[in-house]
Amino acid sequence: MSILSDTELSKHWHMWVDEPREYVTAHDMMQAIAEAAYRETLKVVKQLFLGYLTVDSETQDRRRRDFNQAIFGGKEGHAIFNGTDLGMVMEKFDKALSKFEVSNER
Repeated sequence: MSILSDTELSKHWHMWVDEPREYVTAHDMMQAIAEAAYRETLKVVKQLFLGYLTVDSETQDRRRRDFNQAIFGGKEGHAIFNGTDLGMVMEKFDKALSKFEVSNER
């Protein structure tokens, strides 16, 4: 037995049909959270990657783990060295992913 009368049920039914609302399920919410986390992850990796491409590290000692030598100018985006190739770019990408993975392990 319903708490609402047939007239009230009919009124609510027509309101729902005439003005459809988006009902969110738990699956939709989890998917939205996962997509937001994915976008945030991509944003962090992109920032790390661009940093390794365009910013020199403070240390100039190549033996140190945190050493980085920029291969592109930060303002203009032009290659700093003659002969910059995809291997150099991918090395920076791998370095950015490694840094991201290490920071997420903590």
